[in-house]
Amino acid sequence: MNIVLLSQVIAAVIGALFMAYNLFHYVLFLLVTRPKDASKIGHQLNEFEQRQLIEWTPRPHDFLKHDDEKRTYDDVFGTYRDEQSNYSTCVFPRLAFSHPYEAECALLKPKDGMRFLDLGCGSGAAAEYLARRSNIEIVCVTNSSVQAEICRRKFASLGGRGQVIVIDFDSLDLK
Repeated sequence: MNIVLLSQVIAAVIGALFMAYNLFHYVLFLLVTRPKDASKIGHQLNEFEQRQLIEWTPRPHDFLKHDDEKRTYDDVFGTYRDEQSNYSTCVFPRLAFSHPYEAECALLKPKDGMRFLDLGCGSGAAAEYLARRSNIEIVCVTNSSVQAEICRRKFASLGGRGQVIVIDFDSLDLK
């Protein structure tokens, strides 16, 4: 009798946690995909922000130096990258069982004929997802030749709608 009751309690707790997880991520997804109008924010600094400008201005000794400034991303991580190693520096909330880039798609609302620029595209997973959802043209920029090659392989079936540029995007010169 106690085992049956215990298993029912465990099942109820697991079900409740699963539902809470999905509800929480659905609320986050709604907040991300329906941003508020922020056009009136930031036109005037308050007293705290004015102090921040003075007190928290970075100084030269605040920055960490790379141990070997001649190493590139590929030198450090190139052997660990492949088509399945996708990551993002932006974490958009999503529901369980939804696609990882669904929030980006909802935010950007790609429509046929649009052109996109993806700075720091990584292996091009988000760009490929957007390009497969609609007939868009996308230019991906990365400073990694390893990631660029992975991205080019993903774009091979897009009929020329995907382009990859290997450059540090701070020195990029596009129209």
